[in-house]
Parts: sequence; C-alpha cells; structure tokens
Amino acid sequence: MRAAQTTLRRPALLLPRRAERPRRECAGTAHSGAVWLFGTMFLAGYLPGIWLGRGGVSALGQQLAAYYTKSPENAAFAAIFGTEFSVSFLQLTAVFLCGFCVLGVGLLALLFAGVVLTASAMQITSTMKHPEITDVQRERAAFLQESGLTFGYATFWNANVITELTNGEVEAVGITIAQNEKGQGVPRVSEWLEAQENRRMERPDERVFMLLTEAESERLDDFLKKSGAQARCARDGMTAYEIESQRIFFETAQAMDTP
Repeated sequence: MRAAQTTLRRPALLLPRRAERPRRECAGTAHSGAVWLFGTMFLAGYLPGIWLGRGGVSALGQQLAAYYTKSPENAAFAAIFGTEFSVSFLQLTAVFLCGFCVLGVGLLALLFAGVVLTASAMQITSTMKHPEITDVQRERAAFLQESGLTFGYATFWNANVITELTNGEVEAVGITIAQNEKGQGVPRVSEWLEAQENRRMERPDERVFMLLTEAESERLDDFLKKSGAQARCARDGMTAYEIESQRIFFETAQAMDTP
C-alpha cells in the first residue's frame, strides 16, 4: 500500500483585524423626545387653563385668564388674540422649534428665562416712566389705611400691589374664587405666592377688608351677604368691603364649602 502522502500546509498568518468603531447613537434623540414631551404638556395645560379660568373652574386658570383677558368673564376672543395671544403664539412656536434641535432643552430654558427677564424689565421701566398708572391703586390703599383696615383679601392682581404701595402697612392676601356644590362663589386663600400663616386664622378678632371688582362681587354675592360684609368705598369698578372679623371670613367660607 502506498503510504498516504500528507501535504504540509503553511499555517495562515493571523492578520490583526481592524477594531470596529463603535456606532454612535444619535445623542439628540433622547433630548428631542424630552422637548416634545414637555412642549406637549405645556400646550395641553396652558391654553385650556385659560378657558377654565374664565369660568372660575381652575384657580391657576383664573390667574392666566386675568392676565390675558383682563376681564375673565366677558372677553372677546378676537380682541384677545390680536393683543395678547400673538405674543404667546410666537413663544409657543419657539417651543415647537426647540424640539428639532439637539440642544432643545437648554434653548427652552434660555427662552423662558429671556421672556421672564425681558417682560419684567419692560414692566418696571414702564411703571417708572408713568407712575400715574398706579394713582387709582394708591387712592384705594390710602382709603384702607385711613379706615384702619390694614389686613384683608383681594384677587391676585389687586392684592400684592396694595401691599407694595403701602410698604407693607396694608397687607392684602391673594384669594381665588371657587364654586361650591350649589354653584355659589367661595373665596379661598391662594396656594401660590402666599405665606403659610396667611392660610390660617392668625387674626381671629381683627377687622378685615375685601377688595373686589364688580364681577367678583357678583360671584361672591352669597358670601358677602352671609358674612355681613359692608361696602365702604366703591370707585372705578372696585369696591372695598369690611367684614367684622377674620373669624367670620374663615367660618363663613368653611360653612359654604361644607356639603
């Protein structure tokens, strides 16, 4: 038998393989998703909140409605859109465009910071150039001081200005107007931008005032009657009411809120 001949093969050279570059995942995907999410949440709550505020359903919506509509009850949509919503539309468009950018979250934060700073600066500048725009508020504050009414309640846009113009000598606490099960308007101390002690009955025997617009007075008509509130001054669409004590204010509101 012929011996099987085996061919010796030269071992193949092991050539080093090129290290594969790790695939880069798109870093902007997660950021864009977050921007879209927050933008959608913003739109879902912002505009409906204004409409709910016009009907007194949402406390925060009332503040939005007060800012954008000036008169939450009887504002015309066309006039609102032409004067205020046009600016808001540009803001929301910027929010939308941030969703297409990798750095959208950072740009979104810068956008809102810029809007707040710019709006604040413009408001302060306007007030300093035209101090007469606060003449009516100063007269109301002076009347409250002269009447010895140094603590009371008003809605958001009419409360803090009184405290500021009197250097804290007259303290006005912000309230919202809610509805009970009977559809009656009930004042509630605002949960925003108010000290904790203002939500409690810290001055039970002290006289308190309520500074209300005509529309607010109508909504709180039942409360004003039950609390024995007396109108002390009515001017330029605002009425200052006096309630005998803070205790009556809280107890009346609590009684009307109880089913």
